[in-house]
Amino acid sequence: MKMVVMDKRRAFTPLENCTKSRCPTDKESFPTGFTPLEIQIADFLRPSTRPNSSKSGCAKQRRMFLTGFTLIELLVVIAIIAILMAILMPALNRAREQGRRSVCLSNLKQLTLAWVLYADDNDGKIVNSDVSYEGSPPVSNWWVRWPTKGHDSTIEEWEIAIKGGQLWPYTKSEKLYKCPNSAKQRRLTYTIVDSMNGYCGWDAYTPELKIKNINTIRRTSERMVFLGEDPVSKGTWGVLYSEEAWYDAPPKLHSNGTTFGFADAHSEYWKWVDRRTAETTWDDHNIAQPGNTDLHKVQKAVWGKLGYTPSILSE
Repeated sequence: MKMVVMDKRRAFTPLENCTKSRCPTDKESFPTGFTPLEIQIADFLRPSTRPNSSKSGCAKQRRMFLTGFTLIELLVVIAIIAILMAILMPALNRAREQGRRSVCLSNLKQLTLAWVLYADDNDGKIVNSDVSYEGSPPVSNWWVRWPTKGHDSTIEEWEIAIKGGQLWPYTKSEKLYKCPNSAKQRRLTYTIVDSMNGYCGWDAYTPELKIKNINTIRRTSERMVFLGEDPVSKGTWGVLYSEEAWYDAPPKLHSNGTTFGFADAHSEYWKWVDRRTAETTWDDHNIAQPGNTDLHKVQKAVWGKLGYTPSILSE
């Protein structure tokens, strides 16, 4: 790199020559070929011969041109911005999550309303929920169809499956079937619980617990129909009736909780309270969780009652 040697005497017009009648031009004071930093360094090293700044407008103008931020000032600004970001980001994330949760609750409300309208148009008979079970004779009135490749299906195949369901004439929007908090490639992130005309063959249940007609539901505001889940369970989402244990893993689609749609077409968000609920995976199904209030609450909402006497954990 070639070093540039500056002749201070030739680089600047002496300030003594700066009078009210004549002020050196920018070209004279700041010759070409030098960067502003080089000019500032040279000006700093030059012996102080300038008169009172109040008598020299050009000196003040040059000082304004050369003034800039120091490294310390820049670091202070950066530090302040970092602190503000650390304060604001959690609040922004919470606001974004609340917005997505509101959309999800709206989706569930409209899906459940479509579920109710289908029953009203079919003498109270509710749509089949176990989409993975064809039955004998084959079942045709699924709320959505299940693609042949399951979760490995393409977006187009999922869209065809959704539009082939019995609730599509009441919804007419693919967006209603997907939670905004789910993975980008998902097209279906809601499922129906086992008790609502779904699969009930794995548990020691009584036949009346499986709802096939909406008119047999008591306290519709307390009976769960839909829930948000990603990825969705194949068929319907199940929880045990006669044991104090989960079967399918409790969803955690929204901040350690998930959303639910109820038989009266309202929706709610439940945040899990028991630490064990958030830690439960599919590998933990059928493992007893005594005193888990989240489990008790979900079982009552799915089945209408508990099929066992719940345990009470000691403090």
